[in-house]
Formats: sequence, C-alpha cells, structure tokens
Amino acid sequence: MKFLTYIKAPNTPSGNPQRGWILSDANGNFERFIDEGYEGRGVIAKQLWDGAQEVNSGYGIVVASSEYKRWKKIKSEVSA
Repeated sequence: MKFLTYIKAPNTPSGNPQRGWILSDANGNFERFIDEGYEGRGVIAKQLWDGAQEVNSGYGIVVASSEYKRWKKIKSEVSA
C-alpha cells in the first residue's frame, strides 16, 4: 500500500499555485514528491491512485512557502 499526502502553500506572488503530493510507502518512508501545478489531481497517474490511501482527503496540510520549496527540492534530488 502507498500513501498520498496533499500539501499546499499560499500561491506565489505571481499567482502560481503551490500544491503537491507526498508519496510514501506502507511504512511511511518517503518515495517522491509530485508537484501538482495547474493540473490538479490529474497529475497523479492512475496506477498511483489504484491501491493508494489518500491522507487528509480533500483538505490538505497547509505549509509555508519555504516548506513547499523544500519538498520540491527533495523531488529534484530524488529524480537525479
């Protein structure tokens, strides 16, 4: 089983959304971060939704912009 946790920060000064999903395994270990951008929930591939448990359904965890940027940086480090 996988877990998808939704986080969101205030929009950037230019109005860009800062929302994304933290994907973790059944033990809570981080696997990757998925930046939602303007795509919304559609950014999550169907195969990730199948068998995954959504954490904090519909609301998300509100974080500061600096925290959101930290998650995006982790995304790029894992992808590299």
